[in-house]
Amino acid sequence: MKDELNSALMLIQEQGHQIAQLAQMIEWNVAVREAHDTLIQSLMPLVKDNPEFKRTLEMSYQARLGYHLRQDVSNSFIQNYSACVNALLPKSLRFDEVTPQMPTGKK
Repeated sequence: MKDELNSALMLIQEQGHQIAQLAQMIEWNVAVREAHDTLIQSLMPLVKDNPEFKRTLEMSYQARLGYHLRQDVSNSFIQNYSACVNALLPKSLRFDEVTPQMPTGKK
């Protein structure tokens, strides 16, 4: 019984360590996203009416979207990616909603 309790305690401690690592990764990802959002929102007034920016944005968006589709990510990821891009853009630059029909088997 004592060995079983010690094994359970070690497992709980290891899981606690893994949870702490995941929390650090999430915190880092949120900080990166917030930094990106800050930069994008501060630059948007300067470039939103620039046709070259709109063309470059369209090309970059289509390239990244194509990359993700080739990686066989879930439909939910594609929809979330598109929604997140649009959330950063003024209405005049937003993309149509993406509804991919991918035979991935992922949901």
